[in-house]
Amino acid sequence: MSSVQLQPKKTTPWVWIGLGCGIALLGLIAFVVFVFFIAARAMHGSEPYKEAMRRAQSDPRVIEALGTPVKPGMLVSGTTSFNNDDGSAKLDIPISGPKGSAKLHVTATKTDGKWYYNRIVVTRTNGPEIDLMTSP
Repeated sequence: MSSVQLQPKKTTPWVWIGLGCGIALLGLIAFVVFVFFIAARAMHGSEPYKEAMRRAQSDPRVIEALGTPVKPGMLVSGTTSFNNDDGSAKLDIPISGPKGSAKLHVTATKTDGKWYYNRIVVTRTNGPEIDLMTSP
């Protein structure tokens, strides 16, 4: 009887290149998701976000339009910047309730550690804009 030895299959460099590119792509996606969640957390924790949500959730006009409870959405867009005791924020916050959804727009500036709100409004696709800077 003769014994036949099987030779191990050789892997081509393309397999290693493909594997390396796949790992690099997964790493890039993980990094982008990480940065997104850090930025979203910073916006959700900002004083303008909290103040705008407080006003929207307690305003009878918003409650009438959207129902209760008024809840924020996950995908806040906009910018916040801080430099010591100064800063600015411009946020668009999706909000919703049992009766519908809307966008909460906030613009504010921070001077000497105090926030000044320029605009806090709720816009709906059907219905008038609700200015939260004025009393109901």
